[in-house]
Amino acid sequence: MLLTPADIGAEIYLNNTTVRGLDPGLRDIFVACDGVGTGADPSRQRHRIRKTSTSEYYQLSEFKSAAIKRAKHDRANVDAHRLISNVPSTRTCNWDQFNEVLRYIFRNFEAIKGYYTTGLKKLKFHNYRNEQKALTEMCKRLFTGSRKYQEGNPDIQQAHLKKWKPLAPRDHASEAERPIVIVFGSARFGGLRGNVSSPTKIFRTALLNYIKSTRRNQPNSRNYAVIIDEYFTSQICPRCHTRSTSNQRDNSNMVIHPVLNCQTCNTRWNRDYTASLKLRSIFLYMAANENNRPEEFQPK
Repeated sequence: MLLTPADIGAEIYLNNTTVRGLDPGLRDIFVACDGVGTGADPSRQRHRIRKTSTSEYYQLSEFKSAAIKRAKHDRANVDAHRLISNVPSTRTCNWDQFNEVLRYIFRNFEAIKGYYTTGLKKLKFHNYRNEQKALTEMCKRLFTGSRKYQEGNPDIQQAHLKKWKPLAPRDHASEAERPIVIVFGSARFGGLRGNVSSPTKIFRTALLNYIKSTRRNQPNSRNYAVIIDEYFTSQICPRCHTRSTSNQRDNSNMVIHPVLNCQTCNTRWNRDYTASLKLRSIFLYMAANENNRPEEFQPK
């Protein structure tokens, strides 16, 4: 059972807690910020951002390698693969057609069985293992112990020396001792044409299971997750707090979907970054006000 913001606020001291707003997406499975950074003015304070793209997930789970191995297996079992591809559909209300499907399957049972038992079972297990390793690594990126954000990893530092980009924000030594709250946006969306599907639902389930297993193995663990509605989170500017953001347009007047421009303070924002900032602020407000959302984020 998930705790509410007020329950978490009553259980831990939020001023000594890392609270990360997490916005799920399509091109990026998640973009999370924790509100820790530099800057005297709170409205201009920089935040640490952690993210994992959809392409990065497929790379971590070795999806391309698995597809190559599956194609190699199909080429080695051409006849069996053809028989399986020609199996008639069992979704019929006609009893005679259903019996014909069963006769076809039993007639070619040995060939079909051989296709699934000669290496494919082991391949499916390796795919499952790689997917679970990728999901665990993604969960650790939101807490501590990940390979991407591990502090003092010489391999990562050496790799970053070859890039022009600065180092990603690291886990500090005291990070594991602080409670961590993940504020997960409850967005619902379909696929985006021209892009591979984003495993947002799979990741959310993996995140909740990761927290449960951490609490089971480490009874003193203080990791939490709370799901909050994303209503208006990408429409209200985090700086001036007005509902005046609109999509940025390029020189040919085409909409740039990931970029928002505030018409009031003239600030450009990344859409996912804006949503993660507002999810974090909504959680802190709800924790201090008995689960009541801020007025500007309440459904009209």
